[in-house]
Parts: sequence; C-alpha cells; structure tokens
Amino acid sequence: MTRHSILFLSHSNVFEHFKVGSHHYAAELARRGHDVFHVSTPISLIHRILGRAGSASIDAVKRGWMTDENNVHHLVPSSIIPAGLVAGTANRIIRSLPEGQFDLTFVDQPLLWSSEVRTASRTLVYRPTDIYDEGRKRRLQDEAIAQADGVVATSDEVLRRLGLSESRPSLVLPNGVDLRNFAVQTGTRRDVAVYVGALDSRFEWNDVRFLADCFPLWRFEIYGPTGNEPADLPANIQLKGAVDYDDLNAVFSASRIGLLPLTDVPVNAGRSPMKLYEYLAGGLGVLSTSTPTIQENDAVGLLTYTSQDELHTKFAMLAVAAPNPAGKSLAVANSWDAKADQLLRFAESL
Repeated sequence: MTRHSILFLSHSNVFEHFKVGSHHYAAELARRGHDVFHVSTPISLIHRILGRAGSASIDAVKRGWMTDENNVHHLVPSSIIPAGLVAGTANRIIRSLPEGQFDLTFVDQPLLWSSEVRTASRTLVYRPTDIYDEGRKRRLQDEAIAQADGVVATSDEVLRRLGLSESRPSLVLPNGVDLRNFAVQTGTRRDVAVYVGALDSRFEWNDVRFLADCFPLWRFEIYGPTGNEPADLPANIQLKGAVDYDDLNAVFSASRIGLLPLTDVPVNAGRSPMKLYEYLAGGLGVLSTSTPTIQENDAVGLLTYTSQDELHTKFAMLAVAAPNPAGKSLAVANSWDAKADQLLRFAESL
C-alpha cells in the first residue's frame, strides 16, 4: 500500500456533537496508515461574541493542532471575521499547514477554497455535500471545480446541479455508517419514534406535530441543539437536546422508528442524511420525506411520504414491526469502511 499525506478541508469540526462524512473518511484512512490532516471552517471572533460557537470548538481553537485516537491531525482555525464574509481566510490556513504539499486533498467547504489549495495538492478532489445555487459559496465552488482533478458528490442530485461536462471525472458516494457504533438489540423496544440531527430550516416540525397528535400513545424524542422549536408542542414530543455520537446506539436500541421529516428547502433535495443508515444499522424502521435522494425501499424498512395522509399510513405500517433486522443489510453495504476504499480508489485513479 502506498502511504499518502491527505488533507480534508471541511465545513465541520470533529469536536461538537455532530459527526460528518469528512470525519469518518479521515478516521478510516488514518486507520489504514495514511498521514491525515483535517481542517474545518474557522471559528470567528464574531461567532464567539454572538454565542454561535460551541464551547468544544472554542477550546479546540485554543489548543491548535491535535491528534485523535485514530491518529488524525485536527485543526480548528480562528479568524476575526467569518470566512463567508472575507477573502483570504483559506490562504492563511494553507500557509500554516505542516506539509509542503499533500498527495490527496478533499474539499467539501467552498469557503476554504483558494488557488493555494491547488498549489498545495498533487491530486485535488472537490467533494460537495450540499447544493449552492448562488452567493459566495457558489462562486468559490465553481472556482474549485475548475481546478479540481475530480468531483465526488454525496448524491445524484448534488452532482446534477453542478452541471459538469461528461469528460470531468466524477463519482456519487452517499454518506454511510460506522458499523462499529451500532448493533441491532433484540430486547423490548418502547413505542418511541426518534429524530437525531439539526433542528433548523431543513427540519419539518409540522410533520412531527401531526404524528404526535395522531398517535398520542407514542413518544417522539427529538435530539439536537434546541432553541428554535415551535411553542406549545404536544406533551408526547420530548426535546432531549444534543446527544453524543457514542450514545446513539443506546437511543436507537430503545426506539422503534427513526424519523427524517424534511422541509421543501432546496438543499434538502440533495441531502444524503447519515442518520438514514445509522437508523437502519440500529434496527429502526425509517420514515422519511420523499426526496430525489431518499426513495422508498420497503424491503429494508425504509418508507417515504409526500403528504400527511401518507405520513399517517406509513407510520402505522412501521409501528407494528420492530426491530428491523432487514435494514441492517443495507447499512452493511454502506459502511464508511467500504466507502473509504471507493473514495481512495477514485482519487488514486486521477
């Protein structure tokens, strides 16, 4: 095996509650013996003043470079002004990196793009995880694609919206699941439907409220940073706050249905939610809004809906079947271990 120096320029750092694709890829590749560096979006002074930076991220900024248990080297940079509002942030970060040039660089945060990223990379892969139709992110994304050797998108819809030429090397590689963290438990499961994730404009509160009213004997546990939730939620909707990644298996093992209620904001059309395969790996039936990326597969306990009538019917169907061992097979086929192999093969082929 050729040992590579690998750089990830990512939108999220590893020190808060959410784990994203770049964290999993970095860990898997480091376990294979590669020298892996992970740099995330800077935490700005303005974010800290406004209270928009978590304490773990602020602590990480103070500590500088850190190496985790998988031997991934992490940096959470700092800045005065948010990266989305000022040019030059990426240049400063690239110049501070310990490697003169990286064998492989994966960029999923357009705000960390600059021409110096190209100079510092023998092979450069742009890895879009969201749809950017306008603004600074779109402009920087276009610049990154123009100089990248290849593109790896997290969904067909994200790739389609890029408008790449047929000659541009590309790959669709949806998000996956760390099977080491999830196991289907055979014990008694409560009448609980669970959601874990962000509670922002992408999350459809109305669908959860509808289900809670229709199924009053069920409990709906919502895990994620709170603060923007609607008032007067039904009593059987419980806001649990953020949950550590290592505790997810215990949460899923005591629940029966995993929810993915999505609004119709454009970004949801291309989302590849990691919770989809994590729910399945934990033995949950999954009920999701239908999107171009998330389509029904009732053979593995994944049902989708396009209306509240369908939502009611599909929830009732899943309510009678738990746990969902068939979903585990789909989760196994989408492990981060397998996806890291695909990502590396693609990058090495460029």
